[in-house]
Amino acid sequence: RPNTCGKNLNYFVTKYGTNTTTAVAENRAMVEIWPSSPHLVHSVNLSQPCRRRQSPTEVYSSQDSPVRSFATIEEQLFPVLITSHENSRGTFTRGRGSACCIEVPHPRLKTGSNIFVGIQHSKTPSQRRRTTAANLEGNHYLSSFYAFDAAPPHRLVAQSGYFCLPFAKDDVLVTSSSNVPGPLAAARATAWRTLKLGNETFPKCPRIHFVSGLALEESHRDSVIVSYGVNDCYSRFIRIPLNQVMGILFAGQT
Repeated sequence: RPNTCGKNLNYFVTKYGTNTTTAVAENRAMVEIWPSSPHLVHSVNLSQPCRRRQSPTEVYSSQDSPVRSFATIEEQLFPVLITSHENSRGTFTRGRGSACCIEVPHPRLKTGSNIFVGIQHSKTPSQRRRTTAANLEGNHYLSSFYAFDAAPPHRLVAQSGYFCLPFAKDDVLVTSSSNVPGPLAAARATAWRTLKLGNETFPKCPRIHFVSGLALEESHRDSVIVSYGVNDCYSRFIRIPLNQVMGILFAGQT
C-alpha cells in the first residue's frame, strides 16, 4: 500500500492524466500529501467513503528538488535546511502543506504548459534535544512558494527561498475595524511573539504565521490573495501581484 502519511494535505482537480477529462463531474480529484521533495500526489475519489487500506488508482512521487530561488539569512545561520525526506531530522522540519493551488501558465515555457503554485511551511522542531543543540527555540515558522507541473507526474519545477509574513500595523487595524477594538487589542497583545532564529530576532515577523488560503483575485486575475493567521491570534489578507510571485519563484531561471 502506498505511503499516505502526511500533514496539512492539499486537494486539487486536474484535467490532465488518466481519465481526468471529466474530473469534476466524476468527483475525482488529487491530494497532495507532501509539497516538498519527494513530491507525493495521490488520486482520491470524493464520492467514496474514506478507507485507510484502499490504494489510490494513481500515485505520483517526484524526486526533483529545485534549488531555492534565493538564499536567506537562516541558510547562513543554519546551513542544514530541509528539502527532502531523507534529511528530515535536521534543523527545520520538512516542508508541509499550507495552501494550494492556483493554476497559471509556466512563465518560462511557451508550449502551453501550466503549473500549480502553492505555499508550504517549515518550522523549528519542537523536540528540545534538537533545538538546544542548534540554539533554537521550537515552533518558529517560515514559508516558501513552490510550483509543480499541472500534468502528471506533477514534478516540482521551482521553489522560493524562505520568508515570513508580517504583523498587521495599528493603522490598518484601526481603519478596518474602527468600531471593534478586538483586532487591535489582539495584535498588540501578541506583538512580542516575534520570530527568533538563534541569536537573531526579526521584530517585523511573528513567531507563527500560517498560510491557510491562496487564490487568484477574481476581478483581474493578475494578483494573488493570501490569507494567513498571526500567532494563532488573528487573521490577515494580503494581495501580491502575480508577476511578483512568478519573479520570486523563477529568479535566475532562463
